[in-house]
Amino acid sequence: MSKRRRLLVALAAAAVASQAVFAQSKTRPVVGWLHPGSRAASGRGLAGFKERMAELGWRDGSNYILEVRWAEAQPKRLPALAQELKARQPAVIVAVLEAAVIAAAKAAPDVGVVQVQGDSPVESGLAASLARPGGMVTGVTNLIAEVSDKYVELLLDAVPRLKRIGFLVDSHSLRRMERMEMARRSARRYSVDARFAEVASRDELAAAVSHTGVGPRCG
Repeated sequence: MSKRRRLLVALAAAAVASQAVFAQSKTRPVVGWLHPGSRAASGRGLAGFKERMAELGWRDGSNYILEVRWAEAQPKRLPALAQELKARQPAVIVAVLEAAVIAAAKAAPDVGVVQVQGDSPVESGLAASLARPGGMVTGVTNLIAEVSDKYVELLLDAVPRLKRIGFLVDSHSLRRMERMEMARRSARRYSVDARFAEVASRDELAAAVSHTGVGPRCG
């Protein structure tokens, strides 16, 4: 797991531990974990979350119960999985990436949802603003759609002779088409060929990179 993802997971754990309904529970509170991927591909994120929770004094099976649901790279399963978590009466649900956050928020509108990664909750309509989100969704984000078209400019600043750029796109992101179009516009402005490949899991990375056809003088 990258340093950036470890930081996001650690921040999410801190957000969960700070939830008043969680900390004040008289019984072992239930924490839901909803992820669009699989344990095989993304299990390290869950392990990092549990590790940070333990550092904060919360140990799974001891003073809280962690209910985990994986969609196995099948986003259509998320609403049903979110309903399963709701039935467990969780104090809070940790949801990874936008599709899982939306599914959790719809299934359990009265339960706090902590976002890990994904698009800005403001862009998704889940928060009024980053400063004062309101509602039941909180957490951390590392993707803002309006920044996407700046990637090309940054790459060309670093390697001015780039001719082609390959973009790996998270297929779970609901705003991926918008982000890809922003990148296309920026590429056209600089006469750069943009190639895109959607990726649902780590196992697809090698094939996706090959699909973009990046090579010498490519990014």
